[in-house]
Amino acid sequence: MTFFDLFDPRSLTFNIDNAMAMARCSEAAYPGSQTYDNVKRTETAEEWQLRVTDLLLSWGFAHIEFFDRNGSQAFLAGNKDLIVISFRGTEATALEDIAADLRVRQVGGPLAGRVHRGFLMALLAIWDDADTPNGRFIGIEHSLKTMKKVIDGSPALWITGHSLGAGLATIAAAFLLEEGRPVQGLHTFGCPRVGDSAFVTALDARSGKRNYRLVNNNDVVTRVPPRSFGYDHAGEFWYLSEKADLKCDPNSWYLFLDRSLGSLCDIGTAGVDAIKDHSMNSGVDGYIPALIKAQEKRTD
Repeated sequence: MTFFDLFDPRSLTFNIDNAMAMARCSEAAYPGSQTYDNVKRTETAEEWQLRVTDLLLSWGFAHIEFFDRNGSQAFLAGNKDLIVISFRGTEATALEDIAADLRVRQVGGPLAGRVHRGFLMALLAIWDDADTPNGRFIGIEHSLKTMKKVIDGSPALWITGHSLGAGLATIAAAFLLEEGRPVQGLHTFGCPRVGDSAFVTALDARSGKRNYRLVNNNDVVTRVPPRSFGYDHAGEFWYLSEKADLKCDPNSWYLFLDRSLGSLCDIGTAGVDAIKDHSMNSGVDGYIPALIKAQEKRTD
């Protein structure tokens, strides 16, 4: 049984099984670790692609493509029922990378309003076709159109990402919706604020209740850039509490109390709670462990 056996590609509402499958795709966008001669190192791009290809094939995806250019990475995976675009984010432990992600200059983007310049540039690096010293780079938008033509059926499109990848996923969905191309669902994990209120209003109007923004307890990245800099959040807010209760749009008092509890429970453990909660899958912290607990609570 795989994470996609319970996936509902035509779902119109939040579904925890769908969220878990998208979380696993977001995790797969990151390189793993390899150990040779007792030395642990990060996978090369080729090793990552080979491992994730095997993983996606085991999940039932017959069509797989990777994108890696100018520091931005993503993969596209499709079968007769669905196509998934998953964008790579920022490792929670790389604080210098997180700081670089949070440059706050805004520029015009898709739909309306303005978006984070760094997120937009990172997306366009792999979204559009481009001539490179190594030949013609075929971007995600072009590849998506081609994949839909070769798949026998009408697959639903799902987009996901974590951290920086969540920001890229959000803008990618906005580009597609602006062109009138259907996006069945957008799941983001640990998403920073991406654009101003005009962008958020336009995206929410186009996506309806198919944009699900998951936040894990004290995840610090979800609170930047600040609202005072002209940024806001899009999507339906789903909160994973310290005890892995999954709540839709909880009030500010509940958030304050639960985040305080999370910080209190973390005293005496290694690492910073706000950073550990941002990870996809780190020990007992992170989005995937919290979702596993939430699934277990559902079946208790």
